[in-house]
Amino acid sequence: MNLLKKLMSGLVFFTVLSFSAFAQNGTNLPYFNKIVASGNVNIYIDQQNNQSINIATDENKDKVLIYVRDSFLYVISKIYRPTDIYVNFNTLVYLEAKQNANIEAVKNANIKNLIVKSDYSSKINLYVTSETMSLVAIGSGVVNISGDIHYFELQAKNATQVNAYLYSFVIDASLSDFADIEMKGKTDELNIQLSDESFMKATGLRSRICKVEGNDFSEANVYVTESLKFVGKKSASLFFTGEPKKLDKTISKRADIYTTPKNNCKYALK
Repeated sequence: MNLLKKLMSGLVFFTVLSFSAFAQNGTNLPYFNKIVASGNVNIYIDQQNNQSINIATDENKDKVLIYVRDSFLYVISKIYRPTDIYVNFNTLVYLEAKQNANIEAVKNANIKNLIVKSDYSSKINLYVTSETMSLVAIGSGVVNISGDIHYFELQAKNATQVNAYLYSFVIDASLSDFADIEMKGKTDELNIQLSDESFMKATGLRSRICKVEGNDFSEANVYVTESLKFVGKKSASLFFTGEPKKLDKTISKRADIYTTPKNNCKYALK
């Protein structure tokens, strides 16, 4: 039995290496739902029924390592100049870009649950149309997302920067560990939880109802027209505009709430 396991593991390893060495333009890929890109590559992803890959140039193609293992598609470039690579996928649950790699969707995709990770040198751009989507953003890079998502849930941490342009009914956002988020568009309901010096700029996101819970020197800027609730602790700050008709605030431990008029002055609400 142990010998059989060793032979099987060796066979899998050989299959991965063989695919890496002989991947060509238009190659159909084994099943994957996760992508990891590293090096000077621009990965353009497109949701299709089939899963395939195309490299835009034949020059130095042997310096681009491509393989699938444990449902991960790895694209690793050793080329000095950026290389464009086109990947068709069916479903995605994980995207990672590092060491100058960039990942960009070429059109709207239906994605329900996704974890994205990028370092300071990389960027991920997404276009999504979905009833619901849960996005977890980690790392120190930039994530841009836009689209129509009826219910959007965001968890952002590790100093990641997320720029979102959304039309939604409900947005739930949880920020921690110095996360920096900017949202634009329109939503009926916006719920924000902030901690660990995280920052939310949502003055470009028109919301009817908004609830903000802030802690640990965090800050939120929101645009709300009807109802605003703020629970602030430990030097959290909330700045708002939009003249909401109802305001409910619970403030403790040096937290503050401000109204931000058009001239950008800050007036504390007592």
